[in-house]
Amino acid sequence: MFARLPIANLMFEPVNDWTLQRVAVLKRYLCAFTAASKWRGLSTAYIDAFAGADYCDENGGDLARLAGFPDLAEAPPKALLKCSARTALIAEPAFDGHVFIERNMRRCRVLEALAHEFSDRNVQIRRIDVNRELRRISHLDWSTRRAVLFVDAYAANLEWDTVAEVSRTNATDMWLLFPVGFVSDRAAKASALPPRWRDCLNQLLQTDEWFNGFAGAGRDVDARLKVLSQAFTRRLTGAFASVSRPRVMRSASGAPLYLLCFASAAPGNEGPAALELAEQLLDTTNS
Repeated sequence: MFARLPIANLMFEPVNDWTLQRVAVLKRYLCAFTAASKWRGLSTAYIDAFAGADYCDENGGDLARLAGFPDLAEAPPKALLKCSARTALIAEPAFDGHVFIERNMRRCRVLEALAHEFSDRNVQIRRIDVNRELRRISHLDWSTRRAVLFVDAYAANLEWDTVAEVSRTNATDMWLLFPVGFVSDRAAKASALPPRWRDCLNQLLQTDEWFNGFAGAGRDVDARLKVLSQAFTRRLTGAFASVSRPRVMRSASGAPLYLLCFASAAPGNEGPAALELAEQLLDTTNS
């Protein structure tokens, strides 16, 4: 569906700041998504499960699980997560609805203030488990709707059954992030990876076969990332018709932050067209 749009008109002036570059990329995608859906007479929803904001110590999240990602606590990545909600709210054409899923009370208050600022938007804040809420949403009637979902799989403790439910909507574009900061630690052996990080990955992929290749890569960061990328591709391809090659979102210094994946459950030629645009944008963030 995106191929019919004058995408060039949605481009923004290039900027040097790492965060602003990625915010511009995000807004370009969101504007294209809503414009294409409106063109087809479909209602739109933005679903945000960026619980990853809790990588920042001041958020008071589950520090035992979220600690150990110092690069994600730096100012630019923090700003990117905080800007994602605002970017969706200013997208034009506007989304018909915004759903923010966030269990942390402090961040909920921030979202409530944002919803008050954008009182003309239909904003719903759900303080509930991400898996439970995404499954409920996935069971709605999607015949005349389209949604874009952003989810930090690790911070949200995302389960594969939830991802499968999202794919069955045949109406959702999913942007899935998984933190890979541990992977870049050249001094760390594969066997020393934090158990919760490894367990969460196994839970999402429904297998631990990736670990053999990961351990075999030794301390080669690029090889480790390649193993994870291939594992995500295999898993998502089994559920979604259109799946991107995952990219590594890096900090301004080049340190890996997230493995970023795109998968579309949109029907017909909508999925491939969305994938084509997503691939272009993923290449932009892979630096």
